[in-house]
Amino acid sequence: MTDKMRESEMNPYYRERKRELNHQLYERVQSELAVFYKEMLRRTPEEIYESAHEIVARYEIAAAFSGTDYSPASVRALLKSPNLLDDIYKEWQEHGSLPPGGLKELIEEFRKYMVKTEQILSGQER
Repeated sequence: MTDKMRESEMNPYYRERKRELNHQLYERVQSELAVFYKEMLRRTPEEIYESAHEIVARYEIAAAFSGTDYSPASVRALLKSPNLLDDIYKEWQEHGSLPPGGLKELIEEFRKYMVKTEQILSGQER
């Protein structure tokens, strides 16, 4: 399977599609961040102050999607989330803190979960 994977990654169409999908993922997260930002602007200064941790966390999550190089299957699975930024933030909150590998590890765990869920739902589980 590794040789097959390498062959597909050498395909210029595959590489371009992968780049496009990763860019689409980045744009999606940025769009969700912009919506969150607009919602914050409607709050009182006190509410914004109380949400400071959430604001910083969401900006960090969005920044982590800059320059991603996920497989097309991973990107498609992540894009199935109704609000990826919100889902990852909620995962962070449920953990209470970041795992030892930091935000990158948390996002990677979430990506694996989404891919596995997509495989189960499509009947492709191995």
